[in-house]
Amino acid sequence: MSSVTHVLFHPEALSGGTSATPQHKSLQNLDVIDNFLFTTLSSLPDVAEPFFRIILRSVFGYDFPEIKVTAQKVVQGLDTTLHGIRMDAFIETPTDEHGGRATIYNVEAESRKADRMSLPRRHRFYTGLYDVEHLPSGVSYSALPDFVSIVILSYDPFGCGDMFYESRSQFVSHPGLTYDDGIRRIYLYADGALNEDAIRTAGLGDGKNLQSVIKYMCHSKADNVSGADTKEMSVLVSEVKARREVGVSFMRWWDYIESVKREVKEEALAEGRAEGRAEGRAEARCADAAFHVVSSRRLGASDEDILQDLTGHFGLTEEEARALLDKAGVEAVVQ
Repeated sequence: MSSVTHVLFHPEALSGGTSATPQHKSLQNLDVIDNFLFTTLSSLPDVAEPFFRIILRSVFGYDFPEIKVTAQKVVQGLDTTLHGIRMDAFIETPTDEHGGRATIYNVEAESRKADRMSLPRRHRFYTGLYDVEHLPSGVSYSALPDFVSIVILSYDPFGCGDMFYESRSQFVSHPGLTYDDGIRRIYLYADGALNEDAIRTAGLGDGKNLQSVIKYMCHSKADNVSGADTKEMSVLVSEVKARREVGVSFMRWWDYIESVKREVKEEALAEGRAEGRAEGRAEARCADAAFHVVSSRRLGASDEDILQDLTGHFGLTEEEARALLDKAGVEAVVQ
């Protein structure tokens, strides 16, 4: 068994958000895929490890013991003007005594259908930054870790109606040849048809169990709890939702998001941009950016890192980004 490094993150903290900011649900009605709840599950030290272990076990059909979870992992761009990425959790297992190639597992949750067309190229970008991070100078390319991406979606990413999709690099000119660049991408659509033959061919775990876990993550209702993995995840989710500090954080977060949206609308009215889709896009962008500030500060990110995210990933001007950072009430939201 090779040494394994697991990298799991939620896209809200990376590139301007890939989950739509939810309507004002109560905390108890949030689904696991909703950005506040997913980020909370990822950042709580006593919850993140069992939470991600359930996901990995449901996908691959075996346990990942002795994993170590770090609440935040940052991969900077090659230059201050270039994109970086921020991961919610960086998870490691002990090095295998026989050595061998490491593997990076990257897990995302996606619910904004508008981002469907950008999925392949966004994941190409992520892979490139991981490679830079994990291949020190002077080390052979053969030591570059394998890369497995797992994306959990509430919408069909490729339009075939199936639950399971997988892509790998391959030869076009010589289909019989293996092109082993170590990259594997798995997409799991919660409401798709269970294509068990493809799952079996891919060497993954029990397809029906995987389907139940993914469905519960996107539709976190009691009716969707079936099997040991969904039951274990449901217990974790219920316990987290019952925590007083999580409830307080959720209320403050919504108050903050709504205050930002009101300011955007007022500014749009003042500038004569209240009509049409421009206002809606600006409102959504600022709401996502506001959530990014809140979640990043909860995870201990520096203001300089957050500023770079706001100007790079969200497209804010430096003045807009600094105003968002300096806005009264942010510190109260994240306490």
